Amino acid sequence: SGQVISDFGVGPWRKSAEDFIDTFEEVYHLRQLRVNGDQARILRSYPGKWQIHAVDASGDLPCIAVE
Repeated sequence: SGQVISDFGVGPWRKSAEDFIDTFEEVYHLRQLRVNGDQARILRSYPGKWQIHAVDASGDLPCIAVE
């Protein structure tokens, strides 16, 4: 976590910096969540596709969907 003013500036400089950052593409994403009490993970490692993994009864995390 950075300092908003020193990292992005103020006024038009801040807007310009935020517009530039908005052009970035997320290259790695891992999110763990619960769905109806079950654990699931959403993963993407650029340039790969999005994957959904669900914890099964043995504790393994098989991939159940790819998009």
